[in-house]
Amino acid sequence: MYIPMPEIYRWGLIGAGRIGKAYADSLPLFPGLQLAWSADPAIPDSPQFPAVLDDAPIDAALVCSPPDTHFPICVELLSRRIPTLCEKPVALTAAQAGELAHLAAANNTLFSQPAKFRGVPEVQEALRRIAAGDIGELRSIQVTFASP
Repeated sequence: MYIPMPEIYRWGLIGAGRIGKAYADSLPLFPGLQLAWSADPAIPDSPQFPAVLDDAPIDAALVCSPPDTHFPICVELLSRRIPTLCEKPVALTAAQAGELAHLAAANNTLFSQPAKFRGVPEVQEALRRIAAGDIGELRSIQVTFASP
C-alpha cells in the first residue's frame, strides 16, 4: 500500500512512560516527523484521549500505554482510520488482536507493532537455523532482554 507523506507528518503519542519517551526522543531524528501531542492520564494537564483527536488531528499514532489499554485505544484510532504503531502486546487476547487486524483491514489503515530485533544478525541466524531444522524440533523459546 502506498501512502503519500506530507512534508510534516504529525504523530500523536498515547502513553508517555519510558517507551513513549524513547519514541518522542527519536522522532526529531527523522526529517518531517513531528510529535503533535502526547496524552497520558498519569501526567497532569496532559491532553485527554480520545478528545485530543478532535482538537489536534494527527497523521499517525504511537500507542505506548499499559497493555490493558491497547485494545480500546487502537479500536478508537483504527475506527478513525489513523495509522497506528502499537507497542507489544497489541491486545491481551488473540480474539482482540484478530479484531484489531480485521478493523485495520476493513478501514484500509496501517496497523503494526514494533519488531526492533527482527533485523539483528543473531536473530536472523536463529531464524535460519530453525527454518532449516538445524536445531531439531522447536518446543519452547525464552527471550530475555536486559537494559540499564
